[in-house]
Amino acid sequence: MYFSTRQYPEFRGLSRREQGEIALAATLRFDSRHGIRFLLGLGVSCLLGLVVGYFTSPIWPSGYAAIAGGLTTGFTLWLYLLWEINGNRRAAVVRHFSERR
Repeated sequence: MYFSTRQYPEFRGLSRREQGEIALAATLRFDSRHGIRFLLGLGVSCLLGLVVGYFTSPIWPSGYAAIAGGLTTGFTLWLYLLWEINGNRRAAVVRHFSERR
């Protein structure tokens, strides 16, 4: 599992700038729905945080409900980004390098 695109084995020996340029070019070329998926992931994360905050507010004091909602939002957004880094972004970079050779 990769926690950053910089950890991809294809990027060994490249500068951070080159890594970013290649990742961006690969994403734009081979993953046309990345923007829609990001907005959907962000929306679902925020909505889930609001739902958790709403349903925990009768149980906990209001400050704790806001904390629970914020933590839920952050955690689900982190999971989405891990899924994106290890799934579609990784496939786009691998495809980019296979066509380059």
